Amino acid sequence: MQERKTQGLTTILVTVLAIMWAALFSCAHHQAPHVLAENRAFGVDADSVWQGSWTARTTADGAIQCNVTAAALQQALPHTGNIHFVQGTAWHPGKHADHWPQFSSQHLPLVDALFGLSADDIINRHAGSGYAQVTDTIALLHAMNLSLAAIEPQRCINVLRSCVGNDSILRLTGGTWPIYTHCLLWAQAAWETYLVTADKQWLRWAHAVLARTLAADEYLLLPNSGLLQGATYSPDERLLYPAWMQPVDKFTCATLAGNIAMARAYVIANEMRAELGMEESQQYADASAHLTAAINQQMWDENRGCFSAMLYGMVHKMASPVADNMAQALAVMWDIANDDRAVTLVEKNPVTNEGINNYYPARTGIEPYFGSPTWPLTQACWNLACAAVDNEYALRSGLAAMMRAQAFFTSQRITLQGQPDNSFLMGAASMAMTLRVMMGIKFVADGIEFSPRVPSCFDGNKTLAGLHYRDAVLNITVHGTGNDVERMEIDGKPVEGNFLHANLTGTHRVDVHVRQGRTSTGRITLARTGTVLPPIPQVVWTPDSGYIEGFQSTGAYKMVINGVRTYSINDSAFALPATGDLAEISLVSANKFGYSHCTPPRLLIKGETHTLGVDDVAGNDTTGQALRLEVSVLQGGNYLIDVNYHATRGCDLRQLLVNTHTAGVLALPRADMPSAFLTSNVLEVELLRGNNVIEIIPLPSLPRTGTAQVQNVRIYKNNQKYRL
Repeated sequence: MQERKTQGLTTILVTVLAIMWAALFSCAHHQAPHVLAENRAFGVDADSVWQGSWTARTTADGAIQCNVTAAALQQALPHTGNIHFVQGTAWHPGKHADHWPQFSSQHLPLVDALFGLSADDIINRHAGSGYAQVTDTIALLHAMNLSLAAIEPQRCINVLRSCVGNDSILRLTGGTWPIYTHCLLWAQAAWETYLVTADKQWLRWAHAVLARTLAADEYLLLPNSGLLQGATYSPDERLLYPAWMQPVDKFTCATLAGNIAMARAYVIANEMRAELGMEESQQYADASAHLTAAINQQMWDENRGCFSAMLYGMVHKMASPVADNMAQALAVMWDIANDDRAVTLVEKNPVTNEGINNYYPARTGIEPYFGSPTWPLTQACWNLACAAVDNEYALRSGLAAMMRAQAFFTSQRITLQGQPDNSFLMGAASMAMTLRVMMGIKFVADGIEFSPRVPSCFDGNKTLAGLHYRDAVLNITVHGTGNDVERMEIDGKPVEGNFLHANLTGTHRVDVHVRQGRTSTGRITLARTGTVLPPIPQVVWTPDSGYIEGFQSTGAYKMVINGVRTYSINDSAFALPATGDLAEISLVSANKFGYSHCTPPRLLIKGETHTLGVDDVAGNDTTGQALRLEVSVLQGGNYLIDVNYHATRGCDLRQLLVNTHTAGVLALPRADMPSAFLTSNVLEVELLRGNNVIEIIPLPSLPRTGTAQVQNVRIYKNNQKYRL
């Protein structure tokens, strides 16, 4: 009872703080009449950013005069330890290329200057190898979807072509398929470039690539849940995946990012088919709907009001305590978050004064901007999610966070030592705020929909001149503030609705007049100071007990049985639980903010087991051809199967058939640590009483991704029904 009262008081306190924080972001300010946003950490007005003694102010020539230095930042963040900041030559405005659009506003010189900084940072990246200088290709795909495809579609197409090999999308960085799923973000970028160019030859090629890639990834759909298994690459993998995870552990994950990208890719594949004059694929439509439903049903955390970054575990999956905020933003932007989840997510997902973290809770006290060079992309997508649900408070605070980081740090070329320079990604993200938010541009197959989301403080006219779109050049002016298009004119003539048709040629003037329309409640949740992810316990296991190294009597530990947190562990030494034939167990720790990731899960096996050697079975080739084994069991019912193997190259992927029925795929990857024999992922199967035929075969119609030699097949009786 006391715990419930404490939780209730905590909820009330957080809500009150959130409302107060939102109020601080109101437009009215007694000292500065045109404050855009202000919180307890910093403020932004029409021409400057301030935080204590730090200031950044626009000058008459469009530059940014700033007193922030790397040394001052190092002194202000003493908890960074051995992390150091470096500083280059401060930015000065340059001359933009003729094909680049120009932005100007009536009352917002800081916004004008930051657009110029963004353009220069993107243009400067063209020197030498151009976009190829961006080592994180996943981040580049996000940047394309945000703004680059709209500004430089042909350059983006060239990069997208380079991401394809063997007629399908390559695993772009950080691992190999199938441990890491194909990067289906490629599909959105390919579609976006087509919407801007109407290049049917490119679309036809892109559709064929996407169709082949989806066909390959469909082998990785978990048979019981329908979710896509496999890791998704992140430059901050240590924040997403527990350190104990080996490749096979990552393969068994179902990540929010991977599943959202696949659900979206199915939608795009059908939109491509429509543009190419092909019939809609009912298979794609059904697959997208099924995957969307699975994401909402299995990955949504009702208590936290957000999605879990992933489900993980051997058999009984449990939700990660971490939220992937880029993936969550995409869930809102792409209509994956259904019912009222999108509004709830934006209101309840914690943000800091300086913006949203890539992942939450974090494992470091360093502010989001310095946590990862890809932070601007996450913040930009989060801002678009806020705009999608018409939460002006959240949108204004997110815009202010980006403006602060760009004015203080990007303009002064301050970065973390050893981290890639993120000025290019910041430029692409910031430019998206102009294109997608202020101008409200949404490219569709037959034109442009205009749906500006202009916070009430960002008043006055805002003009984007010289935007190249197919065979037209557009000069767009948004008048007023709000989220509802009151009327629209093209070349001074009123048009119905908010739509510009793609058949225009030549230069045209577009005037969009907006007013305040619908709005959400506008609540925001401010992250509690000092929130960190608890450490994973270090446990030494014996056949019937466990011992927690470094046990903290003031800490909290819980036993996890079949993916469910159960009873507390109150001593360093503890007995293993009494279970049925088989149980999957692990341990988690907790602090006042929540639970840790679990320890490496292990199986307690007490029921019927079989180990089938394959070396001496006639006709079996253990290095890649079909294996056929027979097993006789005493009881029919639910069993688990895995294999022991020796891997020599990559990740060998095999299909498991039981009595001619497909039961899933077995991944046989090389491990990060050398080992004589390794163990595959575990699959759940139904066996008949008596004789059963088990076949392990190469995947049909797919090239080999690795080589492994199967040593034996292990079968365990399982009386705990698979719950995922």
